[in-house]
Amino acid sequence: MKKQVLSASLVALLVGSMLTFDSCSKKDSDVSTAVPENEPMTTVKLQAVNEANTTDTINASWTLNPDTNIADTANYTLNLKANNKYAVKIYLIDSTQTPPEDITDEIWERRNYHLFFLQPTPMASGFTTGVNSPYIPETYWDNSYETNTAPYLNLSIVRTDHDDNNPELPVGISSEFTTGTSSNGYLRVVLRHQPNVKDGTWLGSQTGGGSTDIDSKFKVTIQ
Repeated sequence: MKKQVLSASLVALLVGSMLTFDSCSKKDSDVSTAVPENEPMTTVKLQAVNEANTTDTINASWTLNPDTNIADTANYTLNLKANNKYAVKIYLIDSTQTPPEDITDEIWERRNYHLFFLQPTPMASGFTTGVNSPYIPETYWDNSYETNTAPYLNLSIVRTDHDDNNPELPVGISSEFTTGTSSNGYLRVVLRHQPNVKDGTWLGSQTGGGSTDIDSKFKVTIQ
């Protein structure tokens, strides 16, 4: 009788251990396959440093009020000199935190699934879009202000940083702006969030892939 009780207890213990192990395995699996969520951010800051004269540094910022969904454009103008090159860095801020939190480094740490697009407008035809292009495909333009109607904004952009994917892909936190002759327009700066689908394009490696972390707009004057 004692043997039967002991055997029953042993069986129960083994079954319990197996269930616990299975549960833990499922939890581990769930954690490893979780898709990272969009990072909270409200502010995009641009710092442009003239490569020929580093004392010529321009800062501009765009902030979205999360309560009203209205952007603060008091400091969103980027004043650039004609026929120059600028090293540009993007900074990202979450102003819902006290004090506001700079999350630029966090996005850089997650660079393998983040990609900036920078769209000058009005934009002349002839600029290429697609794999590794910094420009937004026309299908996804904001028609309230993005256009290819002259006079054009004489600004071209090359992203200068890369992630650790194989092959490596651009990120866009750092870039080079090249200005032409005097002109005016806007610059749309969009951060795409693309875990598991980043391939250098707006949508990523599958239709509807990825989402937008933040979509900002700057006024640009080139003189």
